Amino acid sequence: MSTFVWTMQILVAGLFLYAGVCTVFAKSTNAEGVAAEPTWKLARLPRELAYVIGLAEIVGALCLILPAELLRWELIQQFAAGGLALLAVSAAIYHMRRREPSSHMLALFLLVLFVIIGRLP
Repeated sequence: MSTFVWTMQILVAGLFLYAGVCTVFAKSTNAEGVAAEPTWKLARLPRELAYVIGLAEIVGALCLILPAELLRWELIQQFAAGGLALLAVSAAIYHMRRREPSSHMLALFLLVLFVIIGRLP
């Protein structure tokens, strides 16, 4: 596999890992350091759904960067990338329906799609 595809794969994994950790574990504060609403509350998502999405992002990101030999299944990275692509498209649709900017989610989807195509045998 080329170095460029690995670089993109690590970049995508880092972005999803950051988003998942922020969704699940981060305490929400505003710029002044005062406690604020968690991001899942601002998005009007149920807490359980936000945690499931965050955990899916964390697991998908870890499956992207762990070696396939460690996971004992060669296709796990392709399935993880496919799941992350589905999350990105779902988030883009969710933000479009709320009339919010969604171009960043579509760009993330294209990065994940590049990783999927780059990992094809």
